Amino acid sequence: MRPVSVVYSTTLGGAEAYLVNLYSSLAARGHRPHLVGAVPGWLDAQLASSNLAFSPKWGRRTILKGLVLLRNERKMVVSAIQGLNADIFHLQFKREQIGFTELLAKQAPVVWTEHGIFPQGLRGLALRKAYADAARHTTLIICVSTRVAREVSSIVGPGISVITIENSVDIEKTVPPTREEKLAAKRALGLGDQPVALWIGRLAPSKRPEAALKIAEKFDGIVLLAGSGELLPVIRERAKAHANVVVLGHVDDPSSLYRASDVTLFTSDGSGEGLPTTFLEAAAHGVPTIADSSSGFGSLVESDAGGASVPAGSDAQTWVDLIDSVSDSVHARNARKWAEEHDRGSWVQKHERALQAAIAASP
Repeated sequence: MRPVSVVYSTTLGGAEAYLVNLYSSLAARGHRPHLVGAVPGWLDAQLASSNLAFSPKWGRRTILKGLVLLRNERKMVVSAIQGLNADIFHLQFKREQIGFTELLAKQAPVVWTEHGIFPQGLRGLALRKAYADAARHTTLIICVSTRVAREVSSIVGPGISVITIENSVDIEKTVPPTREEKLAAKRALGLGDQPVALWIGRLAPSKRPEAALKIAEKFDGIVLLAGSGELLPVIRERAKAHANVVVLGHVDDPSSLYRASDVTLFTSDGSGEGLPTTFLEAAAHGVPTIADSSSGFGSLVESDAGGASVPAGSDAQTWVDLIDSVSDSVHARNARKWAEEHDRGSWVQKHERALQAAIAASP
């Protein structure tokens, strides 16, 4: 199978990691993936590519410029795919989905992966209309959660095939630490033997990292904040007032953080999120997550991921009380069990079958 992914991104996020993990695994299974564009980590994985630079991902500040540049970018893509003999095209972001799907579908079936929820307001309405129009030229839309699949189905209508393949984690490379190993991991980070709550993600307003600082005021332990983003300078400055807060910035391999942590804190409002990979990464290490119910993931962490949900608008003490209640072996085992249900191997097989079925269904 020759899958060609048309994607351009300069930031390593969940969608980019998804692509590299998926196509590294498919290449190991004998397939011949190719990238038109650029994705962080793709070349490191020694996967074939045709380097192209597009305009930034569409957002509130970039979409108008993107629309102006779209005509020329279409020409670039048409030229780049000549001779690739693609069996299927795979697209991730709204710019590529809306801008390139119709022209790519003339050569091979097109599959989308949808990673998150649509924005609200007038911009969201306009995006939904353009998305639905472009979806008429797809063969399949893969969604990372049932939450995302429900929304996508409501937008594109009954004539488009929409399936759910939830995000995955590499279980084979992740083993929950023993009690002694967790203590050693804490000491290796200079944290002593204190309880540790980890906040990890993009430091952006919708993620509400400042809530972690308020929790630290009531928490008799250490709060770690890991990640980069526009709020990093602000959080670093505010953290100086908290002796029990450690701001790490971006961490390439967060496994040492998960091994040292007793719980992770998900304070996000859930805007645009499909299924956070941090839930799975933490759970694979036997670390439960506490989530704000306003994020839309409260029932997930409670019923499936071995964690707990905080009612919207709760004070910091409510969070701290839950940290104490979920930091035990029972919640750790439940978290790990949920992660094992999202093993990377079965995830790759599901994608392989879905892509092959889409190819077979194409006229």
